[in-house]
Amino acid sequence: MGKILVVGGLGPPDEDSKLSDARKLFAEVVGYEIVSRGHTLLGGCRTQLDATLAKGGRSAAIDQKLEISKCIRSWVTESTTPSHDIGEIQRSQLVDWVRVPRGFLFPEPIQISDVVIVIGGGKVHTTLRVGRV
Repeated sequence: MGKILVVGGLGPPDEDSKLSDARKLFAEVVGYEIVSRGHTLLGGCRTQLDATLAKGGRSAAIDQKLEISKCIRSWVTESTTPSHDIGEIQRSQLVDWVRVPRGFLFPEPIQISDVVIVIGGGKVHTTLRVGRV
């Protein structure tokens, strides 16, 4: 089965709590569906989106009696506090995903993913700069 990386964000909290709740539910269902269909959920373990996706993936793994660490894999950089503790969490070889050194094309979850899904977003804080190969 595939390795699916989901990135993006849930956006800023809305004055309308129903909209915020719907965004969280959507992300949780996406995580659930990825794992329930036999895929591996990849993530950055950096944001509320990552935590919500992993929560949904964990529910699917429990429902299907799967090993959670095989279904959900996440990476964090040295300077990042993990946003959740679900599944296998690895330290990235990169100190910072903003400054990618020469010879290292992309952060690990991007390198190993078969599919990348982008959900929502929010205010962009950084730009990924990739060195020449």
